[in-house]
Amino acid sequence: MNKLRVAVVGMLLPFLANAQESGADSIFRSNQKYYVVAAVLTLIFLGIAVFLLSVEKRLKQLEQ
Repeated sequence: MNKLRVAVVGMLLPFLANAQESGADSIFRSNQKYYVVAAVLTLIFLGIAVFLLSVEKRLKQLEQ
């Protein structure tokens, strides 16, 4: 459970950091595409994390 907390915090930390806006960043925000990209990346990372946790669980069962 501790690993899961660290993984979630690690994935959410970049969203909490404040960075300077560049030209491309302001274009994404003005067209609301930034939020779509952020949501898709978050879903991809969560999917990978769930997949890896399920593989780890299966491997533990096979080892026993």
